[in-house]
Amino acid sequence: MAGQQWTTSALGGTLTSVPLSRKLRVAAQPIMVFRGFVDPQEDFGKNTGDQLTFKKVGNVANRGRVVSETETVPETNITFTSDTVTAAEYTNSIRYTFRVEQLAMLDIRSAIINALKDDMAITLDIAASLQFKATDLKYTPTGTATNKTYTLNTAGTATASTREFSVWDHKNILDAMKQTYKMPRYSGREYHAIHTTTTLRSLMDDSEWIEAAKYGQPQQLFDGEFGKLYGCRITEESNAMDGTLAGGLGEAIYFGKDVCIEITAYPEEIQADLAGDFGRDRGLRWVWYGGFKHTWDFSTESDARAVHVTATS
Repeated sequence: MAGQQWTTSALGGTLTSVPLSRKLRVAAQPIMVFRGFVDPQEDFGKNTGDQLTFKKVGNVANRGRVVSETETVPETNITFTSDTVTAAEYTNSIRYTFRVEQLAMLDIRSAIINALKDDMAITLDIAASLQFKATDLKYTPTGTATNKTYTLNTAGTATASTREFSVWDHKNILDAMKQTYKMPRYSGREYHAIHTTTTLRSLMDDSEWIEAAKYGQPQQLFDGEFGKLYGCRITEESNAMDGTLAGGLGEAIYFGKDVCIEITAYPEEIQADLAGDFGRDRGLRWVWYGGFKHTWDFSTESDARAVHVTATS
């Protein structure tokens, strides 16, 4: 057929342009939870240097005991230790031109700001997680699904994993936290745990978890929620931990009260660069000046606040 045709550019296909949606779609972001569990230090801020020293008080050297009527009251002492947390400048930036801002139909500046905010949240959540994972206590599931064993190393090193995490491991860790290491609970009568999707899946597939959920909160089985088990509230994350360890294992962190502190010398902010080349060269950045630090080292202080479920690669 002769004449004008839409499918041929020279005959009519160039008489319109493809419409542009006014809505910008944004990339998916991971689940970030670690920073919500740190303890901000209000006695540190601007113009106070880049380090904060914090003191820790140990238990009495000798326990109290029964004394006779005429016996002298026994004496003991406590030991103080010190540690420091150091602030550093965390930042990232995106540059753009005067021309793209003036000619683009969509708001490039808002898109850059939103992307920088997401990057800041991800980066600082990972920075906080590193201090949770710095605990000396490393738990690794070993053995087989039918003959479970485990290692709990107290020197900051893990072993190779050979199976998935289970409710049996969950209980082992909490028993050790309560009885062996006497960790204070995070809130009230509960400990807290942060899990990768991998470990949560293996827990929810465990028949013992399914039976417990049936009698506790059966609706959680259908909603996909985890909630609380054996005196521990569980949260899922997908940002800072590895869910692809050997044997189908994923990382997890179990912790009690006062596990990690945070100092801030300069709070989170989006800043505009001083435009160069007569305003043609522009830029935005996010910035936070601060630091995180785990509070106790078991290897030197015989005290701990967290257990890291992990394995060697």
